[in-house]
Order: sequence, then structure tokens, then C-alpha cells
Amino acid sequence: MKTVVSFSGGRTSAYMLKMLLDRGQDIIPVFANTGKERIETLDFVRDCGIQWGVHITWLEWRLGVDFDSYAIVTHETASRNGEPFEALINKANHTPGVRVRWCTDKLKIRVIRRYLNDLYSYKIPKDTQIAIGIREDERKRANNGGDTRAFKSVYPLVAAGITKDIVDEYWRNSPFDLKLDSNAGNCDLCFLKAKGKLVDLLRKRPEAANWWIDMEERTNSTFSARHSYKDLLAMSKLPLKFDVEEGGGVSCFCTD
Repeated sequence: MKTVVSFSGGRTSAYMLKMLLDRGQDIIPVFANTGKERIETLDFVRDCGIQWGVHITWLEWRLGVDFDSYAIVTHETASRNGEPFEALINKANHTPGVRVRWCTDKLKIRVIRRYLNDLYSYKIPKDTQIAIGIREDERKRANNGGDTRAFKSVYPLVAAGITKDIVDEYWRNSPFDLKLDSNAGNCDLCFLKAKGKLVDLLRKRPEAANWWIDMEERTNSTFSARHSYKDLLAMSKLPLKFDVEEGGGVSCFCTD
């Protein structure tokens, strides 16, 4: 049985990858880069491959002649300024949103599926499954971790009872680590983050809002029905305190 490992580039999914490697499972590690991942995330994905001696396939969405396609990239050639995501938004002439998260579907799920179709000449083994990095203490996210359509979703960390404390302890004792605060996440200012987290992140890096504001103004649409990124940037400049969980937050296939 082949297990496709959806490696988001975060500590949890990296722990899952290492666990499956140590078990000797037959895996295909895949990292789908949207172009909006943090530089630290790209470095971490590279380091995991080097430190653990595993080949991780880097993929990015591309617009084909008349269909969605993909490209195989590397740490050196991977997009760093949102190019795949921006091209997709330009094609749709609208931003994705909480209710219609086509960014995850097109930039990650479909890209991985198309890669596997090519890898197996459109004869993907029926027992192929995709492993998603969700822990036991967040098991409720496993119910809506993303519709992979062609594959059965499995959650190895839930099955193994792995919690955040276990993951954190592992990385405290690791010779390398992701150089990001856990609140930052992998996708730069992802609209699925809680409003309080986004405001907190913008206080530290206000320039990060530029790309998101540009996408909203270009398409005359917003990623959230409740606020624009221009609104969030304005909030970050006010002397107000926001709970980092304020505004909810939505789980996604793009896990940590």
C-alpha cells in the first residue's frame, strides 16, 4: 500500500513524516508550494529531506494551455512571492474564501493528484492513501481536513495518540527545527487564521499585508466576508489587544 505524505512544512507534519519513515512504510512525501509559504518553511522542508535522507517532491500549480497543470520544483527554484497563487487568482478574477477554499483544492490537492497520475501513468493503485498531519488533540479537524477525492485520507498521528506536547518535545531535542513561532503558521497570513492571530502577525510584519491587499483590490473581492486585509492592517496599528484566537479560525488540508 502506497501512502502519500502531504507534507505542509510544519512541525506536526514533519513529525508524521519522520514517524512513517522510522516505521519503514512505503511512502511518497510531497510538498505542494503555493508561493505564499514562509521562507523558513521552505528551508525546513529542505532540511528535513537532508537530515533524514528522504527525497521530498516539491510541486507547484501551473496553468496549462487549457487546463490546470503543475511543475516539479526544488528549494532553489520554488516560488517565494505568491506566483502560483497569484496566477490562479488572476485566472479566477476573484479571491478564494472561507466557504469556497478553491486555493487548497487547486494549489495542493489537485496538484498532488495530477502528479500521481503522471507518476503511475493514470493507473494510481486503488489502495493509495494520503496521510495528513493532524494530531490526537485536534482530532476534530480530521473530519474536515480536506476532500482528497481520489484518495482515502488517513491520520497516523491521531491513530498513534500523538499530541502537541509529544511533537514539541521531539523538536526541543532535535538538532534542527522550523524557525517560526507556532502562531505564524506556514502560509503567510492565511485567511483561515483567526483574526486575532492575523492582527498580531501584522504588528510584527506589516509589510506582509501588501500581497493580500493587492489581490483583494485587483479582483474587487475579499478573502473574508468580515474584513479585508486593509482592515486587518489598520487594526494592527491600533492600541487594542486582540486574543490570538479571536475571530475563530478554520482548519484546512494545509495543516501544520
